[in-house]
Amino acid sequence: MDTEKGWIVALIFVLLVGGANLIAYALVRGAFRPGKKGMFENFTDSLNVSRKKKENEFEELSRRVGELKRRQDGDEEED
Repeated sequence: MDTEKGWIVALIFVLLVGGANLIAYALVRGAFRPGKKGMFENFTDSLNVSRKKKENEFEELSRRVGELKRRQDGDEEED
């Protein structure tokens, strides 16, 4: 077997294993569940769960900081 052919076979093998792992990950994360969204949308949503969680945490933090600033401003006005 030529070295060149060996590299091609190795590349195909790696791509197949990587693709199978990606599909298994998507199945575990619920990307292929039935619903109104398409398969691709569900897959991308399942991969972006942590980003959405961080965005929600930052929104909550921003809201709380705003409340604290309003309370502090209110306390300073009463003095």
